Amino acid sequence: MSDKNEKKVTAALASTISEGAERAAKRWPSLIENFVNKSVLARTKGVTEEEVYALGQMLESWEKYYNFCENNGNVSDLGTLPKHALEIITADFGTSIVPHVASVQPIQERLGIVYFKTVRATKTRGNIESGDYLQHPFRPPHASDGDTGEFDDLRYPEGYAGEYITTTVTITGDATSTNFADPLELDDSNSNTIRPRSVILEGTYTDAEGTERTIKAIDDGEGALLGNGVTGFVRYQTSGSDAAGITNLSFGEAPEAGDVTFTVQYATDFEESGFVPEINFTIEHASIEAEIFALTQSQGMFKAFEFQNRFGQSAEEMIARDLTGALNLELGNTAITRLVAAAENIPNNSVTFNAGVPQYVSYSEHMQQLKALIVRSSSTILRNAGRGQTNYLIAGYDAAGLIATLPGWTQQIVNTPGSNIWGTLDGMTVIRAPHIQSNAIYCVYKGNGGFDTPLVYSPYMPLVVSKTLQDIDNILKNRAVAAVWAGMKVVAPTFVTKIVIENSTYVTPIIAP
Repeated sequence: MSDKNEKKVTAALASTISEGAERAAKRWPSLIENFVNKSVLARTKGVTEEEVYALGQMLESWEKYYNFCENNGNVSDLGTLPKHALEIITADFGTSIVPHVASVQPIQERLGIVYFKTVRATKTRGNIESGDYLQHPFRPPHASDGDTGEFDDLRYPEGYAGEYITTTVTITGDATSTNFADPLELDDSNSNTIRPRSVILEGTYTDAEGTERTIKAIDDGEGALLGNGVTGFVRYQTSGSDAAGITNLSFGEAPEAGDVTFTVQYATDFEESGFVPEINFTIEHASIEAEIFALTQSQGMFKAFEFQNRFGQSAEEMIARDLTGALNLELGNTAITRLVAAAENIPNNSVTFNAGVPQYVSYSEHMQQLKALIVRSSSTILRNAGRGQTNYLIAGYDAAGLIATLPGWTQQIVNTPGSNIWGTLDGMTVIRAPHIQSNAIYCVYKGNGGFDTPLVYSPYMPLVVSKTLQDIDNILKNRAVAAVWAGMKVVAPTFVTKIVIENSTYVTPIIAP
């Protein structure tokens, strides 16, 4: 896809989200208002336009499903759900932990497409080539198209946006020659102008007699290189087939036989050349397949009567609440399990903290080291992904209890089963997950927009609960079914890093006299 078409797609997506959010607010004003102002999501991190759009898409999907059932004459199978469906969908989305760690992007087909943000260089300059990714959730920085990159060899842009470029020149000595032609040619037509009085050449070499010599030269603004042990000439602008660069180097003593490399720094004349480095923000896509999550629950006739008689509540409504709660529990747990599993595959992505308190050190002072590791986790995310900072913590139950003792902790528990909101630490939302490694803290970055996210959740068919029907195996029991059809995919495992908590006895080292 061309840059022009990519920009059109990006603009179209942004317009779709904005218009969809506005349409939802007009169509279901009370539901959207409660979601934006009163939901758990609103109280913890705030509701974004993308999340309003996603909720609107799920509400629309429910109405499409209701119309489908009505046209097929089986709307009665939905029981009392149509009376409360929109409220249930809104409430479940507002209390779910999924929007905290995932971008919610509803899909219209079982096999759908989800989107994520990338930034690419469009020109060649410094250590960057045209087409290199500067930001990409799947690749380390400076990984070219189709290249997954190596995490052990991360490279970041240098000499791309700044006017100064640092590079090297290599000459091949033969122990007799002192003059070398065209050691540096700027062969890129977009970066072919050198600003006068910006060239610095320096380094060391061994001459033919075996003596090590240090050289340094600068240009005089008139095309001459003047310096200690070396002189030369500079062509500031490309002219026809004659490229800009260092056209000649003349050494006071002949270098020994072999290659010798020197460092060169020069500045591009942006104003004269008209060349300004450019980056291109794009929205790229990946395929996702919706998965079915389904549960059933049965209730005996006599127990239902007893429940209704004693508590004055409908057993059918209780079953619907139980099923929706259990499905949301599994969706949240699945999201976290997939996210932390993907993070485990990133090399050098884990550090360890010993919670054992050293002798002569207070507990509060020692725990500051844990806070320091949490802060430093942003550096690991930056190393792996090229951007981002920790704004979510997913903790096992032991680690969550330890976090709650740290300065800056605010209790904000949401009492839902399984993984739930536990509170905030210095503004970072903490999710307590009882099903993951108990002594682990996963530090997560999730951007503000819908396309800068570690995980994507894509509902296809919204949560649906049938009315209670007679159990075919037992005429004294009724049974209900709940199901949701949605995709869930990790798109940026580099947005997650891990801290492991140990609790071993700290042995104070003995200082030898």
